[in-house]
Amino acid sequence: MSETQIAAAVREWLLDTGLDDWAIMARHDDRLGWVIRLDHPASAGLVFETARRHLAEAIAVTEKLLAGADELRVASAAPTLVHPEVVGGVRALTQAFDWSRTEVRAVARLLQDHGVLNEAEADWLGDWTGRPISQAEQMQRCRFCGMPVSVEDVEQGLAVQRRTAVAHHRCVFAVEDTEAGPHGWAVLDAEAFSAIRARGPISGA
Repeated sequence: MSETQIAAAVREWLLDTGLDDWAIMARHDDRLGWVIRLDHPASAGLVFETARRHLAEAIAVTEKLLAGADELRVASAAPTLVHPEVVGGVRALTQAFDWSRTEVRAVARLLQDHGVLNEAEADWLGDWTGRPISQAEQMQRCRFCGMPVSVEDVEQGLAVQRRTAVAHHRCVFAVEDTEAGPHGWAVLDAEAFSAIRARGPISGA
């Protein structure tokens, strides 16, 4: 009965937060106290060890842990997964190699291009998963195609650099006739971006 009560309390917390798509299991461990596991198709799952034996205390601890679990919001934002194994694989590699959001986005788009992910799955992976990139890291990637830009590229004239971004020369050239966007960069439309991405990184990038 206690397992049902603590699971119901967690479910109520999730409902109040707008997150109603998690499976909940609770068990009592003599050493760890109440242990709560949450599962979701887009997540490897979450496990909370409360170190509390009394039900009310365990629920209070669990609610604090839930409030700090970003994974709840990340997974709940996922679309219905058509390729759950591939999504799970990308997420596992992202964690293992500490991929940035830009790197995840590049991998997800590549997999989409090859029909291994659909657009919704690739969008979600690129928008919600991976380590947020710093301004310094942003400076190292092309403003338009997202591929790496080296110092040598800039020195050799293969890339151009401005105060807040860098770009491959060929990417700027591909969009130089389009309308200028914020900070003087040209706006890259979807067709031009696809053409640039299909060519791959420039030599030495």
